Amino acid sequence: MLSRRPEYRPEGAPHTEQSILKSEHFQISVIHQRRSAETALYPEKREPTSLRIMKLAAKAIVPPKGSRFAPGHDIYALTDGLVPARGQTMVETRIAIGLPEGTYRRLAARSCMACQMGIAVGGGVMDADYTGEIKVLLRNHRNAACLFKAADWIVQLIIEKIADGDVMEVHERETTKRGKMGFGPSDLNPKRSITAKEEEVTICFLHGDTSKNEFFRTADIGYHPRLIREREMLSSARVNAALRRTMND
Repeated sequence: MLSRRPEYRPEGAPHTEQSILKSEHFQISVIHQRRSAETALYPEKREPTSLRIMKLAAKAIVPPKGSRFAPGHDIYALTDGLVPARGQTMVETRIAIGLPEGTYRRLAARSCMACQMGIAVGGGVMDADYTGEIKVLLRNHRNAACLFKAADWIVQLIIEKIADGDVMEVHERETTKRGKMGFGPSDLNPKRSITAKEEEVTICFLHGDTSKNEFFRTADIGYHPRLIREREMLSSARVNAALRRTMND
């Protein structure tokens, strides 16, 4: 290794001359530091996209992703447990998670547990600066208890961006077409209505010369000479009344 620093330059050497650094010029120090959970999860310098997992128990499972494009990480139960019928229970995972900057954690239910067992997740939003154990609140919406085993996949952890916008007080609100209409009334706007009208089907024979186009009503079938001549064609067609719907604003 070469250096131009003056303390490593031989006596009498010009300023621009590089010196070869020798082994005595180096000093290696080995430092062992026991870090707390908060220090380990939130170091001063870290990659902006890193997700740091700390196991708080030997049997804890580091949450993986089920597939390459899965939005969340799989969270597993530490021990066996039960969610009572129409009740809830807190499930331990014994893992702590450090997040990338500008994100927060959200726990979301598994689709199969929600559909087949009626299990939902409560209190799923966790602050970015929380460094404690991740615990999962499972709620049972069915009349039968739900059992789960240790190492069962119970919930998915999704990392989402935080929108850090400034808050300011205003004295006027923006004017929109919807306005204050919500909680259902927005779908019942009296200015919009749907009308339905049953109309008789019109039979048309088109020609290259549009002035020779012929139009008939279904009531003319069997009476008009042209429709009688085309009996074979009409017998293979199903003619029904047309229902026209219009939306009025």
